[in-house]
Amino acid sequence: MFILGFLMRVSLLGDPTAKKPDFELLHTYDEIWMLCCRKPRSQQYRFFGRFTAEGEFVVLFGRTRKSLEGEGYNVAVQAFLEAWQHMFGNHDCYRAETCEAYLGGVVNDVDEEQ
Repeated sequence: MFILGFLMRVSLLGDPTAKKPDFELLHTYDEIWMLCCRKPRSQQYRFFGRFTAEGEFVVLFGRTRKSLEGEGYNVAVQAFLEAWQHMFGNHDCYRAETCEAYLGGVVNDVDEEQ
């Protein structure tokens, strides 16, 4: 998986401050992933979604990073969960143990960096 010719930076630990992944599992929520568009810095976006199968990621909505400050993440996650329930009902999302298993390809797992 590539972004601008570089391997996509992915994290299962969801620690955006240290490693700045492009794609991260939000560790305090159940299988909610966020695709992080960090450039341009003045207008960063975050897209919330879940995997339905290996390599199949469903984005339900996006928000500006600025709108997620404070309680914004909790509000966005609640809206995401309601949208997921409305669209997919009781269909469970895909779960895996490694970044490669989620994305179905080679990625840069930032959690393994030294």
